[in-house]
Amino acid sequence: MKAMDRLLWMMLMIGPLAASGCGPSRVTDRAVPRDEPEWVRLHDLYSEQARTGSCLLLFLGDSITQGWGNHPAWQTHFASRNAAHFGIGGDGTQHLLYRIENGEIGQLRPETVIILIGTNNLSMGDSPADIAVGVGKVVASVRRQLPKSEVLLLGLLPRGLSRLKAESQEPDPRVPATNALLKTLKDDRSVFYLDFGQAFLNATGRIPATLMPDFLHLSDEGYERFAECLNPCFR
Repeated sequence: MKAMDRLLWMMLMIGPLAASGCGPSRVTDRAVPRDEPEWVRLHDLYSEQARTGSCLLLFLGDSITQGWGNHPAWQTHFASRNAAHFGIGGDGTQHLLYRIENGEIGQLRPETVIILIGTNNLSMGDSPADIAVGVGKVVASVRRQLPKSEVLLLGLLPRGLSRLKAESQEPDPRVPATNALLKTLKDDRSVFYLDFGQAFLNATGRIPATLMPDFLHLSDEGYERFAECLNPCFR
């Protein structure tokens, strides 16, 4: 087959594959918005808060970060520290990247930015390597916009292999594989890394439902444990 014929054949094959979703699909490191009304509402709300407010601690992430607002641990441990949490359930790295590059940093100048993102990318089928690339893009964007702030990058919390009801569940092995790559993003000068996932496992290495009822999201006790793991960083 001649070179030109081969090129034409490849173009004809790649087009349908990409359109069908079978082509290259990594978007973890690209800024991608979501068009759901609630996502748009929260993004606008956080952007307005970033434009007009201030904070010393800024939490960025997905539903686990968003969930702080529904649990007493936030009032107990962080409200008095002038902290803010900007989280949206279902977000992957690409969605958080869009948010922080389109208004959610604004005029805020926090001392520390706490980032927890990437577990939803596992649900999307992204590889640990691609997730680490996406998280790296998020960290780089925060550092570019907030050069005087410290970044505390958190390792992904354990998650179950399913969300079926049980007393405990085996953790997804992709989480430690992802965290091993996230750890390489720290420089221990302006970007620090903390993985306290072990605190969410019982003595047999399983996730107890008392901390994660659906083996993904945190209970009141889970948020209290989360806060206890973070507190030493801010004393």
